Amino acid sequence: MKETLLFTVIFPIIIDYLDDYIHSIIAQTDQRFDWLIINDGIKDYHIREKFPSNVIWKDVNENYKPAELRYLGSKYALANNYEILIFADGDDYFTHNRIELTKKYLMTNDFVFNELYLVDETGIELQPNVLQRIFPNSNIDSINMLLDNNIVGLSNSALNLTCIDNIYMPKEIIAVDWWLYSVLVLNGKKGELCPSAITYYRQTGNNTVGMWTPLTSIRLFKGIEVKKIHFHHLKEYAATYMKNNAYYRIFDKKYGEMLILEEALQRKEFCTRYTRVINNNFDQIYKGWWSEILPLEQWRQYAE
Repeated sequence: MKETLLFTVIFPIIIDYLDDYIHSIIAQTDQRFDWLIINDGIKDYHIREKFPSNVIWKDVNENYKPAELRYLGSKYALANNYEILIFADGDDYFTHNRIELTKKYLMTNDFVFNELYLVDETGIELQPNVLQRIFPNSNIDSINMLLDNNIVGLSNSALNLTCIDNIYMPKEIIAVDWWLYSVLVLNGKKGELCPSAITYYRQTGNNTVGMWTPLTSIRLFKGIEVKKIHFHHLKEYAATYMKNNAYYRIFDKKYGEMLILEEALQRKEFCTRYTRVINNNFDQIYKGWWSEILPLEQWRQYAE
């Protein structure tokens, strides 16, 4: 078997950040890995000159959705018998020990996720040690830890493929990382936080959601849509693939909570109040991606 594949999707709006990404990969203390780039729409083929000559380069000529692109890379890793798949976003960059420590942690885990530092578009640090601040544990071994929010992104995580036969990913999924690791945990896989390797997570307008960002009405309705799609497919997965009625009921309840919230927010005055309450209590509420999209019952605890 081949050992390690580093996988990244690149696209036109992240071109200005690629140099930081590339330099941090070239400087990794462990260079024993293959490097797969899926190019989603960058027409300037001089961009290839920035990468080492041995990079595996695949151009995408169709209008793929984000989930489909990540599935392509994951499928490539499985088909070519890699033992480890490391995800990395092209607008982020990493400490030079990330690959080395990832391999070490995957010797005893099904997946690993490393620490996040938030940086702005120019690389200036905004927030260090994000996960150690919002995540009280060092391991993920229950779906309850990923039920209402996510902390395992596709720029700070990696998989031990020796324990995975297949990766199922509906193309409609928006929060690809949240879906992937939720399904893995549902199937008994466990992950561990690696605090000594860091992903410098760049906060730009290109992020699907960003991190530690105040809630607006646009972000609110986007988050509801993400959660509706996520829970809908999880309940279908639980019923169809797992034949597990208990999990189906859990995800069906979460899906219903989003429908109720969406209906309540149609009243402009309430939408304004909902958003204000979330932002006034943001430091208490925020526990990772999508955590600020609270069901009404939880929201009322802060509104009283």
